[in-house]
Amino acid sequence: MDSRPEDFCFAAVGDVHGHMHRMVRCVQDKAAKARRVPAFVLQVGDFEPHRHEADLATMSAPAKYRHLGDFPAYHAGRARFPWPVHFIGGNHEPYGFLEQQPDGFELVSQCHYLGRVGVIELHGLRVVGLSGIHREERFQTPRPSVSLLGRVSPKDFISFTEQDVRASPRARAGRRAAAARLALGHHRSG
Repeated sequence: MDSRPEDFCFAAVGDVHGHMHRMVRCVQDKAAKARRVPAFVLQVGDFEPHRHEADLATMSAPAKYRHLGDFPAYHAGRARFPWPVHFIGGNHEPYGFLEQQPDGFELVSQCHYLGRVGVIELHGLRVVGLSGIHREERFQTPRPSVSLLGRVSPKDFISFTEQDVRASPRARAGRRAAAARLALGHHRSG
């Protein structure tokens, strides 16, 4: 029997900026107050899963904002997410790492990148995620190969493109594809 949306709850979190421990505490606190355990967490960009200093070099951000954060503890197995976390990329991600698997992958146990354009079914809820931000000046320009990082700006990787939008499951399959019940995107402020 499939779960119905009213049979579960989930948390949606934005702009963690590498503070995974803080995110976990916040979701646990809200769950305790609501007396409900989330089935999963959706993170809508600026998650910043930097494993080490080399990942920081592939992030588009001023130097004063580049920090490893808490993810190395999760990557090394010293910390664990209490529920599945599914995230999309924002404008501050280690795209040198994430672009190696543009269709998405599990970074560590309970932590899954949805990819540039990803679809996942969670408890009967169809979720579509589009990584990056909209930048009109880059929308129709194909993203460079990740192999060019270091020769091109990390900023060339922070936006989604027309090609990404066309690659979405609904666009590929036409109107016959099941519609998403929830769409994830990232908005940069400023």
